[in-house]
Amino acid sequence: MTRTAAPTAATVSPGGDSNRTDTTRSSRLLFLGIGASALAIVASVLWIQNRNEPGSVPQQVTAVYIEAWNARDAQAVSGMTCLWQPAFTAASEVELQFATKPGDAPFVTDYKVTATETVTLLNRQDQAVHIQYVPGDEPGKTRAAIVYVRLDDDHDPCVDQFTTF
Repeated sequence: MTRTAAPTAATVSPGGDSNRTDTTRSSRLLFLGIGASALAIVASVLWIQNRNEPGSVPQQVTAVYIEAWNARDAQAVSGMTCLWQPAFTAASEVELQFATKPGDAPFVTDYKVTATETVTLLNRQDQAVHIQYVPGDEPGKTRAAIVYVRLDDDHDPCVDQFTTF
């Protein structure tokens, strides 16, 4: 003998149409899910737009270069210089530059890009990223520097002249 379960309240609605209740609930959940997704996309776009991350490749290279200096990562700074002479700067030379500043202070506490222009440097076209920055060991003072970024199709972007802070 086989027993079957009696109908429950979940399978029979007071109006007798359980499919309509499930469809309405599914529609509401779908609408809420779409709304939450749209809100998340808008929030992501606003967050990306409001970050202080530079937009152009030369500005991005400059930002990473400054981060490497502040991290006192000689290998990273050296690795960002172009591989040809006189651009290439060995990590040992970078370490000598690090030794000129106090050990814990960042080299650059704040900076802003003031201009980016195409220039010729040693018979090569580079992007000159002009910055104003606050030195880590001299709060309240502002200095200027130029980071020359080489953009070519045959290699990654690189710093074409060793710039110190």
